[in-house]
Amino acid sequence: MHIRELGRADFESPELWRLLWLACETSDAELSHIRDDVLPQLTVVGIGDDGLAGFIAFHPVEGGVEIDYIATEVASQGRGIGRALVGEVVRRYPAEPIIAETDDDAIHFYRKLGFVDSPAARDSRWPERARYRCLLAPGSAIE
Repeated sequence: MHIRELGRADFESPELWRLLWLACETSDAELSHIRDDVLPQLTVVGIGDDGLAGFIAFHPVEGGVEIDYIATEVASQGRGIGRALVGEVVRRYPAEPIIAETDDDAIHFYRKLGFVDSPAARDSRWPERARYRCLLAPGSAIE
């Protein structure tokens, strides 16, 4: 599958909208805000051959690179797409720790890739969900 950087035209696509909803599970108004105001400030990479099967959005932070959003089409899950997307971040920033926050829905994905997790503050959007801060050390191979 082909990995490429996404831009404004991709942000307007129904495919990215669906993936963004999978990543956030939030209202249309919040998704519009993320698409229009947040994604343009991040590096956004997609994967697919005939459309988008997945995407990842990330940015450098003090002490590493933070993954803000990641999602894979439901029909494509379990095929290594998420692994390839995280691998792209590692490829671009080989000397930096990779950081992500997640909940129980995705913690196993990060652990499987070799991230080490610790408890994180609860997210006000989902106060009932446990949160995790995940860290992949520099130089780690994606498992």
